Amino acid sequence: MGLFLRSLILSVIASAGAIFVATSSSAYYCSEPIPPSCAIRYGVFDDQDDFDQCKRKMGYFKAEVETFLSCLQDETERARSTYNDPVDSFNRRARG
Repeated sequence: MGLFLRSLILSVIASAGAIFVATSSSAYYCSEPIPPSCAIRYGVFDDQDDFDQCKRKMGYFKAEVETFLSCLQDETERARSTYNDPVDSFNRRARG
């Protein structure tokens, strides 16, 4: 493989890496959930009702985290495609 081709491939890989980092860090449609305040307070629960309410909120939080993780996985896959599709095309052209 010629020096020019090797340099070009390294340049494409570096550019794609930058795209991947920018895409994954911005996570366009993914909204990171915020834990319920009741879960991070100090001390014990005031009573059973306070505990039950917080437990329900934790259930909602768990569902939100699962949605967030799914969204991040989708964004990661999209970023990989953003990189892999042009690389595949480049490789086909390079092989002639």
